[in-house]
Amino acid sequence: MTGEQIRLLVVEDVPQVASHVRSLLQAQSQIKMLDVVTAGDRAVGSVSELRPDVVLVDALLQGRVSGQQVAEQIRQAEPQV
Repeated sequence: MTGEQIRLLVVEDVPQVASHVRSLLQAQSQIKMLDVVTAGDRAVGSVSELRPDVVLVDALLQGRVSGQQVAEQIRQAEPQV
């Protein structure tokens, strides 16, 4: 990936944190922010659709699925990520 931007998807359910993470990462020229997903149950679909290189998952996601469950679902569905 030398010279290419890293395609990044963020999974974060706290709006203030999501906004801060987006701002920090968009300032990095080597990172292309694809999206911030605010619900864990939408993360796998977004990964399949957007094809990121890296997914940054909040370990403390609230809701029906935990951050650990989201990471495992992504790893099973899209092992190249």
